[in-house]
Amino acid sequence: LLEERFSCKADKAAPPRLILSWNAGHGQEHLGGCPDWNCKLVHDRKLLDKVDAVLIAFHDPAFRRRDDQYVIYFSQESPANSGYSAPYLDFFNMSLGFRHDTPAASPYGYTVKLAPKSQPQGEVSCR
Repeated sequence: LLEERFSCKADKAAPPRLILSWNAGHGQEHLGGCPDWNCKLVHDRKLLDKVDAVLIAFHDPAFRRRDDQYVIYFSQESPANSGYSAPYLDFFNMSLGFRHDTPAASPYGYTVKLAPKSQPQGEVSCR
């Protein structure tokens, strides 16, 4: 689906594109369903000058973005429900969220199977 929204082809022989998860809580395991894009998620903010994109989940990004860098606002809530007041109108240049018309939608209801170590073990009490 995501590949249908973009008209580019990832060069798998090139070094991976780096995406910095500034405060969004995403990790490399979240790219498991998208192996063809040749991306790598990192958390080290010292890599800010080297990353191709920065994923931000909430306010107060304390850095200047490069002109060639994507700064992506991530939210699964509408602005009316998130309390976001848009003080950074010229800062973000992409969004990832609940709307299906965003370049990369992440709507509620999208689920993935839990890894075996995360699956519940034993009996569950329903009192």
